Amino acid sequence: MAPKKSNQNEKNGKDETISKQISTGKIMPIGLTTVEAKELEKKHGKNRLVSYVRSKNLDIFFSQFSYPILLLILAAIFLSTVSVIEGISILLIISITIAMNWKREKDTEAKIISNTSEFSGDTRVFRDGMVKRVRIEDIVPGDIVLLKTGMMIPADGIVIKSSECKVDESIFRGEVVDKLPELEVQKSFKPYKSDPASVYAGTFVIQGELMMRVTSIGEKTKYHITYGIREPFSADPKRNDAIGRVKKATDSFTPVVYLASLVILLQLTLDEVPIFTSVVITAAAIVAAVPETVYSIASYIYASSMERMSKFAIIRKESMVDKLGRTTIISTEILKSLSRNEPTVRNLWTDRKEITVTGDGWDTLGMFKGAKSYASIDLLTELAAASTEASLEYANDSRIMDGDPIEGALIVMAMKNRVPINNIRGEWIALNRRQDEKVTITQLRSRNRTTFTMFGPVEDVANRCKSMYSNGKFLKIDKKIKNEMETVQAKMSARGQTVYAFAFAWKKNEPEYFTLLSLIGIYDPPKHEIKKRIETLISSGIRPIIITTESSGKAVNFAREIGVMQKGSKAMICDEIKFLRPEERMKRILDTTVFSESTTEYEKIILDTFRQEGHQVTYIESTGIDSSPFLYSNVALAVESSPDTIKYNAEGIIKNDSYESMIDLIEESKDMRRAIERTFYALFASDLSIFFTIMVNAIIFTGDMVTAMQILLINLIADTAISTSFAKESIYEESLRKKTSKKFPQTGEYAFMLLIALFVSIYIGIFTTLPIFKGFERSLTIGTLLVAVIGIILNSVSIDDSIIKSIKRTSRHIILSISVIVGLMLLAFYVPFLSGIFELKQMSLMQWAYALPMIFSLTLLFEIKKWLNRRSKKKKTEWN
Repeated sequence: MAPKKSNQNEKNGKDETISKQISTGKIMPIGLTTVEAKELEKKHGKNRLVSYVRSKNLDIFFSQFSYPILLLILAAIFLSTVSVIEGISILLIISITIAMNWKREKDTEAKIISNTSEFSGDTRVFRDGMVKRVRIEDIVPGDIVLLKTGMMIPADGIVIKSSECKVDESIFRGEVVDKLPELEVQKSFKPYKSDPASVYAGTFVIQGELMMRVTSIGEKTKYHITYGIREPFSADPKRNDAIGRVKKATDSFTPVVYLASLVILLQLTLDEVPIFTSVVITAAAIVAAVPETVYSIASYIYASSMERMSKFAIIRKESMVDKLGRTTIISTEILKSLSRNEPTVRNLWTDRKEITVTGDGWDTLGMFKGAKSYASIDLLTELAAASTEASLEYANDSRIMDGDPIEGALIVMAMKNRVPINNIRGEWIALNRRQDEKVTITQLRSRNRTTFTMFGPVEDVANRCKSMYSNGKFLKIDKKIKNEMETVQAKMSARGQTVYAFAFAWKKNEPEYFTLLSLIGIYDPPKHEIKKRIETLISSGIRPIIITTESSGKAVNFAREIGVMQKGSKAMICDEIKFLRPEERMKRILDTTVFSESTTEYEKIILDTFRQEGHQVTYIESTGIDSSPFLYSNVALAVESSPDTIKYNAEGIIKNDSYESMIDLIEESKDMRRAIERTFYALFASDLSIFFTIMVNAIIFTGDMVTAMQILLINLIADTAISTSFAKESIYEESLRKKTSKKFPQTGEYAFMLLIALFVSIYIGIFTTLPIFKGFERSLTIGTLLVAVIGIILNSVSIDDSIIKSIKRTSRHIILSISVIVGLMLLAFYVPFLSGIFELKQMSLMQWAYALPMIFSLTLLFEIKKWLNRRSKKKKTEWN
């Protein structure tokens, strides 16, 4: 028998994985030293697989002159009869506008690059004679890298050793390739379609393990040559819905302004204004009317939102910033991110009796309810403490588990039985510990006895047990005991517990069969705050669903505990789907909240069904290596602990596996879209007010026409104030509960802004005819327009909420922008040097008393519009 056992050991050694051979010391490549790696990094640079092409500063600067009207103004200044001071002032105002847009576009590009290039990922390399985790960008030629299933190959290289390894090279239009060591391939001399000894950056290990030696990094890799250059400015209207709508609305509105400006030019000509002066005024009016800065402001808002979202998630694809806000379904499995990662022993089956273990998480206070005798429990807790390696420590009034969490649950169980862990581990010496399939076998030795313990899934342990220890007796496991085990296991599973078995043997050598001691039901409770977060999502109209590979009992129990399953919610085992007719299948899927015992194919069917019905699905994945379900969701997210093949195919990675961050991400996305809407409408209203005032004054009223310099000044102040107000807005407290408009810009909002502009122009025009403003027409026009801009900003804090409600959320940016307007207004009117340049007269308090009511008049108009909006939405909700 001995030779046979020796042969078996040789076979096992040959079949051992690379990780196993490393852990047992059979192989241990030295690799590079840290010093050598640093020297090679200086020579070859960082291993950056993607590089960004930054826009040149001059290119951004000259792009500001792409507006033909701006060039027309500049040309007309030198050809007109305007004074030197006025010409210089106009040039100065234009320069300030250009400089601000230039800086905004530079900042936008920098924000996008910094946030989309944050994720490098890490990998395992041999450094200084040990396996270390290093960032992928720190890999250098000559490094020996150890990879396992799910990991990305970080650089081009040669396979040194492999263990049943398959690599997916479809990214290069290849296929799944079996990878073999270079020496084996050279010996075989077989022609291969794909080189099995070479591996390439950007591909993924989908089975087994491999050890590789890095040959090329960064720009020299096949991946970089194929995919490595990425344009940085991703606030692209073609890829971003909100910005695209702004661009489209601005472009469609521009021709209308050009046509309307001809009326102003014609009227000025009839009034015998010098031709070049008329051209300058008309061109300035067009600049004021067309919200040309709104596109760059919208892009800046988008980039600022991305920057805030990066606190909660790593952004890999920029499109998620806009799409997340339209989420109606969040699909996830039972993630580690939903639980506390503090597995707890909830039930035992010992002495053929079911025992409840109280206490939660790592709390060591608890008791064994239902236990009549503690002999078996004492034996279980003593052997569990001796055969595990986890330890519980206390730091800063909190408990920290060092080691495997499941073993931690056994340690906490032992401490509840007042077992002195350190003393037990001092009495028992762990001679050997190995993993055999799914079970862990430990050889223990005390002063007078050798004991073997086995811990793992019930089926795997039970297959190696012929007897059971109960009330101090060894019972043969017969049909009756097997039925009892199955019943207890079913009960524990129905409570959402994962059931394990613990067995032992008092033998000198490892026996073929063990004695079953106990079944152990372990449950990982959800995070304390997760239920509240789920309630927030549901109350906001976002429906969380769970698609999981777990059993129905565990999935439903967990879903109930976190609040995903409520009264009337339905669950189904995914296998039921294949027995349903297409029309039944769709209805059943749409009515279901928890899908258990799922596979990748079922995930695709479920996600695709929700999408076909118009839902915006955000899908979160944490396990496995198949990213194909991402294709059936609107936003694909991974958690930070996911395998590389999931993370690198996701649009974003949730940091720290914090599912609760979804609320912050969705709020930021919704707020980004709403901030762009508010900015667009506010700019639209203020710019049109300026344009209409010029037109109405020129055609109807007898008021003195404002100068081109005054038009450009008020336009600069208005655009700067509005962009300052909304470009860096913090999260709007109720943004999660508000739906973002699919039809932005809305026709109704367009019409209302036109009404606002018309009202402002007529208001100003009427007062310019009063005797009190004789000779003050220009001053009244500019002053009242500035007051109107303040009114528009205050009333644009929310599109729907009353000013009484929204004013509470007035941010420091809004206060700053209003303060800037008031400060500039006082300087322009009351500093003699400036008032002389801008041709403004000092208005008295009585004259200002006519201008200030503009705020209250605009507020009344906005309040009526908002009331109608709320009423309309309420009726739609009631109708639905």
